[in-house]
Amino acid sequence: MKKFIWILFTAFYFWNCLAFLDFNRSKNEFSKDSLLVLLGSNDVGVPAGGGTADPSGTRIQSSDELFTILIPEGAMDETVEFKITKYNSTQAPLPSGYVPTSSIYQITPSYKFKKEVVVTIALDRAKAQSMNLNFGKSRGFHVSNTNSETDGLRMPGWAGVNTTLDSENIIFHTKTFSMFGGGTPPPGNLPPVINGAYYYLKPGTLHIPYQLRADVLEPDGDPMNVYLVVGPAGGPTNYFSMQREGTTNWYESNIPYEAMSPGGILIQVIAVDVHGQKTARPSTGTFLYPADSGNPTYISQYNPDRDGDGFNDVWEVDTGFNPNNAGSPPGGTPYPPGLPVAI
Repeated sequence: MKKFIWILFTAFYFWNCLAFLDFNRSKNEFSKDSLLVLLGSNDVGVPAGGGTADPSGTRIQSSDELFTILIPEGAMDETVEFKITKYNSTQAPLPSGYVPTSSIYQITPSYKFKKEVVVTIALDRAKAQSMNLNFGKSRGFHVSNTNSETDGLRMPGWAGVNTTLDSENIIFHTKTFSMFGGGTPPPGNLPPVINGAYYYLKPGTLHIPYQLRADVLEPDGDPMNVYLVVGPAGGPTNYFSMQREGTTNWYESNIPYEAMSPGGILIQVIAVDVHGQKTARPSTGTFLYPADSGNPTYISQYNPDRDGDGFNDVWEVDTGFNPNNAGSPPGGTPYPPGLPVAI
């Protein structure tokens, strides 16, 4: 098992060669370089309609009538004009081997709703059949820089969504807007689908992530393992098993204190089924926090030892000491606490 995990880690380490997503926060749009990564092409997109939404709820449809959004009453507290941009890229690198079988639709501005909205996308069944894809397992995917988790910050890249297939249409629910598309997998065993991966910042510290949670689905019902790949920036990474939260699809793992280096933290979630089929989030390699967060505050203020006493602030909070006081803990307190046992 250790040999297999090492081979898996090596493959993903050398795959870490693509830029992470750069989000233009002032315009609520992805940059040109980010679109190249997301779409797999230089498709500039074309205007495809839009509409005005307010607290009373509304229905918004793209001009090609293949993309529809139903916003229920009470999902918003304000009036917003949404714009739809359509991308016809057929090379979008959707995760888990899914092939794009719809256009990609971007909704601006990015937005978080109080209630779930319903998204419907028409798929190209003829394309799926011509490529011998498994149309019955088609799924929706999205990219969003707006977080649906109350305290969690979203990892970048395409993520799956729980999807219903109705004839040629996929239907799913979401609380956030950015970019949506549909994909269809090849026949045979499928790798796990990571519906979302989030990192959480430790209260009482200067923007230090201390925990990872991931929503992971195994589409074939196969047994699988979910791992957190983590380590200090510029240093080695290691694999830690993520524990399932009850009978849900959520898995979690704490970040070891030793990974919280002044230069940042390398993070990735990998899911592997019993057949060796694997999926990663981000799919392009490890995420470097805070540099890849896109948040100027985190980038400029991140500090794992705010009072300069040589003790990690998360460890100090966890053990009841004051991370703002160099005299807490008192001299002679043992540290570091030791690296947890990895797989």
